[in-house]
Amino acid sequence: MSTNERERIGAIMRTEAARRLPRLAAALSYESDVAPEQAVAIMRAAEADVAAATANAEPPLAPRTYPAAGALGLGTPDPLDKPSASAGWGRAVASANRRIGGNQADN
Repeated sequence: MSTNERERIGAIMRTEAARRLPRLAAALSYESDVAPEQAVAIMRAAEADVAAATANAEPPLAPRTYPAAGALGLGTPDPLDKPSASAGWGRAVASANRRIGGNQADN
């Protein structure tokens, strides 16, 4: 890389526009032969396009909402209505005990 090329790259990369649009500045610096003045003009035009596009952009969609649990039979079930894990294990142990013949402590 020649000294002139390094100076051209440095002149582009040190601009305010390059700080705001670093990818475009890098592409103009390393992947083209445009003069620093032309690169700055290109970056300013790109900034104007970005500003116009974001000013006219629609706001993001609101997050989805769901009806309250039980409202008209719709909605998601209330997670707080779940039985505890210990209650589930208690039923499983009782069922297993019934299948094997009752309480082992009685034997």
